Amino acid sequence: MPMRRRASDTGEATQVVGEPTAPLPAAAEPPPPGAPVEEPPPDRELWPWLVVLLILALAAVIGAWWASRHNGDSSTTGAPPQTVVTAPGAKVPARIAVPRVVGLQAPAALVALRRAGLTGTTRGAFSEKPANHVVAQSPAPGARVRRGGTVTLDVSKGRKPVAVPDVTGQQVAAALDTLRVQGLRANVVRVPSDQAAGQVLAQHPKGGATAPSGSAVRLNVATTASSGQTTTTAPASPAPPPAVAAVTVPDVRGQKVNDARKQLRGVGLVLEIRKVPSSLPKNSVVSQSPRPDAAAKRGDHVLVTVSRGAPKGKKRGGGPAAAAATSMPDVTGEDEASATQDLEAAGFDVQSVDQETTDESEDGLVVGQDPSAGRQAAAGSQVTIYVGRFGG
Repeated sequence: MPMRRRASDTGEATQVVGEPTAPLPAAAEPPPPGAPVEEPPPDRELWPWLVVLLILALAAVIGAWWASRHNGDSSTTGAPPQTVVTAPGAKVPARIAVPRVVGLQAPAALVALRRAGLTGTTRGAFSEKPANHVVAQSPAPGARVRRGGTVTLDVSKGRKPVAVPDVTGQQVAAALDTLRVQGLRANVVRVPSDQAAGQVLAQHPKGGATAPSGSAVRLNVATTASSGQTTTTAPASPAPPPAVAAVTVPDVRGQKVNDARKQLRGVGLVLEIRKVPSSLPKNSVVSQSPRPDAAAKRGDHVLVTVSRGAPKGKKRGGGPAAAAATSMPDVTGEDEASATQDLEAAGFDVQSVDQETTDESEDGLVVGQDPSAGRQAAAGSQVTIYVGRFGG
């Protein structure tokens, strides 16, 4: 390999050993004596690597900004998930399961969401559930959302208000039926009056107002005044009793008992039920009294026999086996729903009747039953429970 020999500081020319001698170009002017020798440039430059590192850092910053802007969730725009370049060590937002808060009161539900790392927001909704209870939530329980996400809660505002009918001037039986058709209860208060006994003198709320479905309407009903004064039996100008509208009894035979009840209430009649074994489908009307198309007055009762299904225990070639007698359970003091459930579990059919009470603690509770507790009754027979309604 050819070797070069550095010229001495005296300015001698450099000679190449081992190569053919060739004409040399004119030599550059030698540096002055004592001048420093210039170092050769480095083999590799650093600035291209600095540019690459700067580009990677910018990409990481832009990727982190994009991820925080869109939260990594493409479901709101329908676009497919995007691959985001994140800086080394960057944390991806965690997703957590939405807890179930339906059935809780709104404050407790909001606390449960906050403890789970979520934010709750509420909106009112009419419902059969008690007021201020959560009846629905979105997203649904178990759905996975980002930490800090929002869960919308539908909170019950109670039952939807209904229009209160005007029943003043009606007889109490017709007024009660009118209120039931509208989904309202009656709180009957007897007051002395010279009007016809049983006539509704006043009501609260008044007709045309609104009240929650299932709430009570106070009815002041006339009763005979009791006093020591002598009353005339033939007033000079007797007021004629209010006319009671005549209606035609509809034919409800073969209908389901609930449909029959609605149809009878629609014309101002009251349904009474007696259940009997029958080959007709269960809860179908077998017969009725008065008969269809008969004339009746608003507030009259229509007795219907309702099928409880085919007789059980029927032997071949013989009649149905006699129903075993069962001891009547004591349901006084229970709420209406619990008493009904207990009696039906014992094999009895239940009929509920409202009974006015002046004891607020008895409101909604069973204050009496017929047959009474402890008596023996055939399975499938009807039991009437009297439910207290506080009159204030």
